[in-house]
Amino acid sequence: MWTDKRSTDVSYLACAAFLLNSSWLRGPAFATHNTRTVADILAMTGGMDDFVEAGCEFQRLHGMGVGPPPGPRSRYPNQHKMTCRNWNPPRSCS
Repeated sequence: MWTDKRSTDVSYLACAAFLLNSSWLRGPAFATHNTRTVADILAMTGGMDDFVEAGCEFQRLHGMGVGPPPGPRSRYPNQHKMTCRNWNPPRSCS
């Protein structure tokens, strides 16, 4: 976590690039609700089809966003295969 958004985004994208360029990793997961970083990660992988084929997934905090936006199937034929997993934080037991 950085004190300003630009530094946070640059750090996030540097980590994402490392994960995507690490051939020993299969299917990294990217937690975000920021549409810009979603677009940047899809661009880093070569697009939605390559993102899906690499076994990658997006994760979102429960209640934040609704997953990938619907788009024309002809442009994104593998959109229905893209994983967007919900992450639910543990609840306090107090």
